[in-house]
Formats: sequence, structure tokens, C-alpha cells
Amino acid sequence: MADIKNRTDDASNNNVTNKTHLFPKRTEVNLSFEDLTYSVSIYSKFKRVKKDILHGINGNFRSGELTAIMGPSGGGKSTLLNVLAGYSVTGSGGSVYLNNISRDHKCMSKISCYIQQDDYVRDLLTVRESMIVASHLKLPPERSTLSKIRQVEDLLDALGLSVHGDTITKRLSGGQKKRLSIALELITNPSIIFLDEPTT
Repeated sequence: MADIKNRTDDASNNNVTNKTHLFPKRTEVNLSFEDLTYSVSIYSKFKRVKKDILHGINGNFRSGELTAIMGPSGGGKSTLLNVLAGYSVTGSGGSVYLNNISRDHKCMSKISCYIQQDDYVRDLLTVRESMIVASHLKLPPERSTLSKIRQVEDLLDALGLSVHGDTITKRLSGGQKKRLSIALELITNPSIIFLDEPTT
């Protein structure tokens, strides 16, 4: 009985080690911003006027914490995420820092991912095929195919999508599509994850 328990413990430890190897702990990144603004030009009564959407916002997102941004529809939540993720640069002002160092957009794109409101998935691919394609596109070419497939399977298992691995994505429910969208971004093991309306 003790021998069976020891073997089970060893298998469990090996499984944890393998997953840690596939998803190693990333460097902790704290994101902060000061006096963040964003404005757009619109036409009003046949003339172009400037409309401010973000008005000097300050904030701090700490590593290892889940931070929710809440507010009414049209309050600027998506705009704030777009600016922080670096998707909307023109028209924005203020300062964004990574670990108290001014953000570099190229660096930001390497350590973060952004899952937007709409789910952009390939309707005619299965869940597993979508993930494997993403792993080949996003992971280093020196990684073996077997290692990439193991990482895909671990992600599908973690997000409860293993049972739908062979399901064509257009047949997934809204929640399953959202989880697939998240899994497609988690393949690179990002330090920062921006999620726009993840519960819809």
C-alpha cells in the first residue's frame, strides 16, 4: 500500500514538474500609470472637435493580483485597456510604467496579451487544431513538436476544454469560445493578461 502511495506521489510530483517546465514562473511585473489621457477627433455640426474619453487617470496593478475595472457602459473601460495594452497610442497621453520603468511598446507586446470582447477564432478548425496552430506560430521554432503538443494539452485541461478538443469551434458555446480565446493567448505564458469583459 505504501509502495502504491509513493508511486502516486512520484507521478504527481513529475506532473507538477513537467507543467512547471512548460509554464515557468515569469519575472514579476507591476504595471502603473499616471495622468493617463485619451482623446479622439469627431465631427460636430460640420466642424471637427476634440472629445476627451480618459481624463488624467492614475492607477497601479500589482503582480500576482487580479484587478477588475468596473463601471457603466460607455465609461471608457475598453479604451483604458486599449491604451494600457498599447493598442491605442495615437491620441493618448500620460505615462505607463513597468516595474517603475517607462514602458517600451516592443517589450510590452512580448510580455503581455490582450483578450478583447469579441472572440476571434477559426470557425472550421477544431479546438485542438486551433491551439496547435497557435503554438507553432507563437512558440520558438527550436521547441519540439511534442513539447508544444504537451503544452497545448495542459492548457486545454486547465481551462476545461479537453473534452471539446475535437469540436469545431463554430459549434462551441459562448463561454467555451471565450475560454479558447484565453487559451490561445496563454500559450506564450505572458506576465500580464488584459481581459476585456471576460465574463460575457
